[in-house]
Amino acid sequence: MLFKINSYINRDIHSVYNFLTSLDKLPWHTHPVVKKYQKLTEGPVNVGTQYRETIVYGKRNIEIEFFVSRCNSPTFIEYKWKGQKMKGMLMYYLKPIDGKTMIILVQTLHLAWFLKPFNPFVYFLFQKRIKDRLRSIKFILENSLEGIKSFGELNALHLN
Repeated sequence: MLFKINSYINRDIHSVYNFLTSLDKLPWHTHPVVKKYQKLTEGPVNVGTQYRETIVYGKRNIEIEFFVSRCNSPTFIEYKWKGQKMKGMLMYYLKPIDGKTMIILVQTLHLAWFLKPFNPFVYFLFQKRIKDRLRSIKFILENSLEGIKSFGELNALHLN
């Protein structure tokens, strides 16, 4: 499966790239779905930087491991990920346009063969998650909320 979505963010390209490479600093322990987002390697984000994300799905915790497979600061970053019988890539393309940044988010998803019958349902869930992710990135950056203390606070601000 392939997902692609884009948006314009009213911030310069360096601010957007720096935010995308420091997501581990957000208060994930307050997120309703993502309970943990850990950077596993030390130092600046570059090819080989590894992460682990723990999400809650029903009563289960699902771990997803991913790493930076390619990057070209400040215009591109690509992650390869795997977890719970699926794998894929997540790519952010950034382009400066008149003081703003156009961001294109592309994600691939490959399910294990026995999950293929669930493709329509999984597609719907991933498409929603990707739209929500990009909407949140845009909202945080455009409202200078990089130091947000909780996702509950973010949701309250975002819904008003």
